[in-house]
Amino acid sequence: MNKKGAYTISIIFLLFLSACTTIEVTQESCTDTDDKNYKTQGIVQTTEETIKDSCDSDGNLNEIYCEGTESQIEIKNCTELGAYTCVEGYCKETKVIREETTEAETKVFVASLDDNFYGINASSGEQLWSYNIGDTQYSTPLVNNNLVYTGSAKDYLYAFHTETGKVAWKHRTGDLYYSPIISEGILYTSSRDELVFAFNAETGDIIWDFKTPDENNPTPTIGGDKLFVGSDDNQLYAFNVKSGELLWRFTALEDIRSSAAYANNIVYVGSNDDKLYALNAVTGAKIWEFKTGGNIYSTPLINENKIYLASLDSTFYTLNAETGELLWEFDTESSIYAEPVLEGETVYIASNDHNLYAINAETGKKKWTFVTGNTISNKPIIENNILYLTSNDANIYTINAETGKQIWKYTTKAGIIASPTLGKDTVYVGSKDDYLYALNKLDGTIKWKFKTASDIYTSAAIA
Repeated sequence: MNKKGAYTISIIFLLFLSACTTIEVTQESCTDTDDKNYKTQGIVQTTEETIKDSCDSDGNLNEIYCEGTESQIEIKNCTELGAYTCVEGYCKETKVIREETTEAETKVFVASLDDNFYGINASSGEQLWSYNIGDTQYSTPLVNNNLVYTGSAKDYLYAFHTETGKVAWKHRTGDLYYSPIISEGILYTSSRDELVFAFNAETGDIIWDFKTPDENNPTPTIGGDKLFVGSDDNQLYAFNVKSGELLWRFTALEDIRSSAAYANNIVYVGSNDDKLYALNAVTGAKIWEFKTGGNIYSTPLINENKIYLASLDSTFYTLNAETGELLWEFDTESSIYAEPVLEGETVYIASNDHNLYAINAETGKKKWTFVTGNTISNKPIIENNILYLTSNDANIYTINAETGKQIWKYTTKAGIIASPTLGKDTVYVGSKDDYLYALNKLDGTIKWKFKTASDIYTSAAIA
């Protein structure tokens, strides 16, 4: 048979015209009728009919071709086409996402346990600058405007100019193990030295601070005009975001290690007393509590009138957000530290039992399981119907979110703790083998890798 058009096995962009001719379409060249440039994940087609060939229930096939022509693509599975699955003997399009393109990132920032913070050229992988912040880093950096922020375990919060790496400002805060947040030009952070801060994000001037009786743990949460911070003193604090006035505090039975979640004037927070609390965000009064069988480290996820909650008792719970009533639960085989991810009607759960689960968000029924070779410490990232997942088995995986089938994987030389960071065309992932990797988003081929002098435990940031 004659093969028409150019193609590769792992990256295929096809435009099916009325004559069923195949054409390679690069990700940057798809142009809509309104002259806006778009990127397309999956396959573009203008005909209503899909590609025809015999395929079994697993989507396996020997060849795909347009019926009535000699155009052929030698692919062995519908899922290798990106957003396609096998339905009744046909490769059917499941989802094609179109997004307006943005400029590609130019810089990548990452912290290493070698005590350094790095600025890296996103295209070449060359080091632009580095700064020794003095001690182990666990917090993911945050980029805002032309500054990148990072904390350290040696008492300081830093703001660097992204271009030069020069210190714009720094402030003594105490050890920072969690990432700061920014809202309306104010940076908020909590430290292990029993302090909560609000800074002018540009200048570093202190707007307010507050001393708590014990170490503060998770990243703060903003809800309306309030900032919520959990602490090892068993309390959740609510502050006015502008003034720092303490509005109320709620006392749990054990320390609070997860960030709070906020919706509809209710704040939800988990505790090491194994309970999830729903509190009136104005008064701090308890509305309800739900008891699990283990500590809660994961931030609950709120969607519409449901709360999705992971616990170290290995169970995933879905509750009525207003009443706390259990709607359904799903058991895994080990503790769950990672936050759940919700996309459409599916919730994705990463467990320390080495598995990623796709669960029907309404019923709790399992759709599929994806098995890795070790524990999973962080949540997957989803984009354009593709899941990007890291595991302590040293791999980063991309998975078809509909089917659970692997698209590609890349193997590093040690475990991966943090979630990957997605750029325009690149996936960035740090490993305990001391390297930051830049991988082609479509097929997982390596673009470059950057060597640090120790493990990387945090996600990268891009600008």
